[in-house]
Amino acid sequence: MPKFITAQTFKTSEPETVISQERLLELGIREMDAGIFMLTERENCKWFTTCSKTPEGQMTLVGPRENPYEFLCEKGMKIQGLPNRRADRDWGGNFDWIANIYDMKNGNVLAFIHTEESIKDAGTTGKGGVYTRFGLALSRDGGRNFNWLGYILEPNITFREWFLGSGNLNLGYANYIIKDGYFYVYYRDTRLENNSFVDGVAVMRAPIDEVVQAALSNRVTIWHKYYDKKWIEPGLGGRFTPLNIPVKGLMHGDASYNEYLKKYVLVVRGSKWENVKESELNISFSDDGIIWSDWKVFFQDSHLNDYPSIISLGDNNEITGKEFYVYFLKHYDKLMPEKFGKIRCDRIKLSFD
Repeated sequence: MPKFITAQTFKTSEPETVISQERLLELGIREMDAGIFMLTERENCKWFTTCSKTPEGQMTLVGPRENPYEFLCEKGMKIQGLPNRRADRDWGGNFDWIANIYDMKNGNVLAFIHTEESIKDAGTTGKGGVYTRFGLALSRDGGRNFNWLGYILEPNITFREWFLGSGNLNLGYANYIIKDGYFYVYYRDTRLENNSFVDGVAVMRAPIDEVVQAALSNRVTIWHKYYDKKWIEPGLGGRFTPLNIPVKGLMHGDASYNEYLKKYVLVVRGSKWENVKESELNISFSDDGIIWSDWKVFFQDSHLNDYPSIISLGDNNEITGKEFYVYFLKHYDKLMPEKFGKIRCDRIKLSFD
């Protein structure tokens, strides 16, 4: 079995802005710090995202692909019943991010939730860092309100091990594909090895029918991590086998099945704060969801490019075709130094031969 499959060739369009900083300010949105996820509902596109570090919380919007923020449905949503809050901040949106969505139909929207607990205690112990988990939340009214269902994923390192050692245990985003009736979720996992944190790209899965039925009963089902060529380790703290590609940008991104290529597609950001001059977006391809092609840069400039999300041109955002968009955040950086009001969302179209 080869270590990598061959990456596809493709063309990219010039980036265009779909959400300007002026539009964000018109809507009273001070900052975005998340991906933007879409589902189609009849002739409309519905969009979900998160405003962090401000009281806005979760947002639901309606608008066409060229103007996602045409109509703001809800702003300031909190995930009702979420058990934890960040110790260093106490604002809505600061402890949970919408990390992907799945359309259960009939107005039921399932949200993958990225949660964080943090240490900010430099004045006494000098500790610092973040411990993340994934959970699920359900909306029964099309995305206007979400209720917490439970946790589905924790890193291999326990909360206690993290707390004693500190450091950043960021799982990234819930980059999922649908394969053989399962959700496959790709993320960053971390294990303890010789008293050091060692990370890798990992995958867990669960049957879609079980996930949906459990959600409708206001609970979660058991997910399993891929380990030693088997799906035997629990999502909550289990061991993992790193896949053949390295972690990029903490695995903040998105995934889909491309019916034109007959392959799975995964997009993530590259470096973030480390080197703005190398702030790139990356793509990888897979035939089976386990062996992936080496990362290939499809966009790069001297701004901070963050949180790429795959947006299909069809009616099902889990399936893409010969062309699809990648929407991404143009975040504040050395060229856009003002943190609030200096953020926008751009998109690039990828076209395959």
